[in-house]
Amino acid sequence: IQTDYRFLVCANYLIFYRYEDGIVFVSRILYGKRDYTRILFGDLPEDP
Repeated sequence: IQTDYRFLVCANYLIFYRYEDGIVFVSRILYGKRDYTRILFGDLPEDP
């Protein structure tokens, strides 16, 4: 999945953010041991 989001690892947390026109927009902060792909994108279909 292609998105404009970036992430930063800080201790046990993942910080998801976007950078636009010199401004950082923090979208979510998640505990690193969570299933963050499912939380962010839901259940994705598997490749055939």
